Amino acid sequence: MSSNGTTPQFDQFFTSKPSRPQVPRLVVNVDGLDKCGKTYYAIMTTPGPVAVVYHDPGTATVIEKARRAGRTVYEMPIDWEIPDPAIIAQANVDKAEHLAWYNEWERLKKAHYALIPNQKVRTLVWDTATEVKNLCELAHFGKLRGNARLDV
Repeated sequence: MSSNGTTPQFDQFFTSKPSRPQVPRLVVNVDGLDKCGKTYYAIMTTPGPVAVVYHDPGTATVIEKARRAGRTVYEMPIDWEIPDPAIIAQANVDKAEHLAWYNEWERLKKAHYALIPNQKVRTLVWDTATEVKNLCELAHFGKLRGNARLDV
């Protein structure tokens, strides 16, 4: 129900016509054990060009292999320090560290907004999605424990 008491109509929000030019892209979540080739699979077998956002230090090696194989890979390393896991209370969060996490999260968001209209890149790889989630949580809360009961 809307604020004036009427029910919004479906076609106010959705359309059956394309809203912008369509570029075939993939949305895939690759899950598996450590060191089983997830990053290699994501970068080497998906439609290119590929944009890779990573925090995992081993990803750079896979990117270099892909480039030597003739793949076009755009890379964006994200850099942030892992927090002290003992910090649970917001009052104990280091303000400078929190600001650095916030700034890196904002940089990541801006990069993704720039990627949306880009019709050259057909595949986006996050290595790893857990690291991206952790950066988001650090940017918002300044800690990884005791946030919205995620660690229960």
